[in-house]
Amino acid sequence: MEKGKSLPACFARGKKGANFRESNGRYWKEPYWYQTEPHKEFSPLLPREERTPIISAEGKELLEKEKRINEIVQKKGGALFWAKYSGEERKQITSLRGEINQAFNKEEYQKASHIWGDILEIVRIKVG
Repeated sequence: MEKGKSLPACFARGKKGANFRESNGRYWKEPYWYQTEPHKEFSPLLPREERTPIISAEGKELLEKEKRINEIVQKKGGALFWAKYSGEERKQITSLRGEINQAFNKEEYQKASHIWGDILEIVRIKVG
């Protein structure tokens, strides 16, 4: 799939125990691929080092900052940490988080870091 393209997805609950998994505020579920037979042979996969995303030093620094923020939030109660903020504040934080993801995907790391600063100002957290 080309960079910048999207893949439509539908999420539904399956049998008991097959719900989404959560880790550090990120959700995932195993995907399934349904395909009619016969099909063309798939091209071979690239070696792992060639398929791993390459992130610049600036991008890695931003990921480390995000990791430190998540560690602080977990120490302060995890999901319960966010409950003390008003619905409007949580809405604003969620919107800003979406902007961070967009900036990161465009490799606009300084912009993403600045947006993190806006979030930290709302939640009054200091990150060293």
